[in-house]
Amino acid sequence: MIQVVQNHIHLSTELGGSPENAPTLKWRVTERAEISITYVEVGETLGGYTFADDLLDDVGNSLLKTDFRFRIKVKADGSSSTYDLKAALKAMHGKAVYFVDNEHPNDSENHAAYVRPMRLIAMSEFTSEEDKLLRFYYVDIQLKDMSRSIP
Repeated sequence: MIQVVQNHIHLSTELGGSPENAPTLKWRVTERAEISITYVEVGETLGGYTFADDLLDDVGNSLLKTDFRFRIKVKADGSSSTYDLKAALKAMHGKAVYFVDNEHPNDSENHAAYVRPMRLIAMSEFTSEEDKLLRFYYVDIQLKDMSRSIP
């Protein structure tokens, strides 16, 4: 299985079957931001010294997560209209979702190793800045890493 930088992400509340085993919806990406997060506890001793301790996962490793921000293009594909895709994205807002980043195998190859649990925590307005006929929209989304282990 060869990992390639794709022009799309997979994002859905459902996983599809073989051969991809990936979230059922694909979204064209025009902008991508990867946000690395380290969790630390900051406090002070009785003597007034500041300390910072890494928060650890279940096996003692530093808790590291990666959130994402994307600008995606919502446009009809062969199986869904622009209106249906817009409604599907709105329905995911605030929900736990399955996510496959841009860096994944080609279509028709197994994506299972790249599926990550996320939560769609923010969504901007849908804009049609380049298309006055409303055939497609752009929207910014933010995904929060929901994994329990180090990515």
